[in-house]
Amino acid sequence: MKKKRDKMLSKKQIHNLIIVDESGSMEAVKEETINGFHELANKIESLSDELPDQENFISLITFNGNGIKTRLFTQPIVELVNINDQNFKPDNTTPMYDAICKSVLKLKHELYGLENYGVLVTIITDGMENSSEEFSRKETKLLIENMSEDSNWGFGLIGANIDLEETAKSLSIPLNRIIEFESNGESVNSMFKRYGKAQETFSAVFSNGGNFTDNDIPF
Repeated sequence: MKKKRDKMLSKKQIHNLIIVDESGSMEAVKEETINGFHELANKIESLSDELPDQENFISLITFNGNGIKTRLFTQPIVELVNINDQNFKPDNTTPMYDAICKSVLKLKHELYGLENYGVLVTIITDGMENSSEEFSRKETKLLIENMSEDSNWGFGLIGANIDLEETAKSLSIPLNRIIEFESNGESVNSMFKRYGKAQETFSAVFSNGGNFTDNDIPF
């Protein structure tokens, strides 16, 4: 841990925790989701070049009824290994609450003791929660509220085929930090482009000493 703390003093750590639905319905936009993540990674990598005072990290979690999979965890963007057609296989149900809580708690533990960082947690789903076993909506909402009290942490929701505003409200996710998309390639492509612009805002705000409490970081 001391090694991380020493690194933190010279550069701000920017963490992107992306929690992606891998349930069966995502099969319809599988290719676009994979390509969108690749483009997003390239966007974040370009931000590392533009803002040398930052180090950018990605944690990618996918979830379905077969399990919650940690694809990447605090992976430096320069060492990124992308998802592909062989390892992203939509199937089964949507345990969204379990995925959110387990992922956030894992990253919270990893960053314990650090101060000079920012975390953007984004959930991407094309359906409603329907199969969590360990965490309820109430517990998920409480965790998001508690983490959001720390100005270094922000949450967003990207969704299709759900009442996005109502879902965001039910989880205490700000309505200015949601993106709605449709289950087709063109819409998914547009969504990832908009999300990439949100990453630019996030990085710029934290580069200038801002945070989620004092600054508007919309999607």
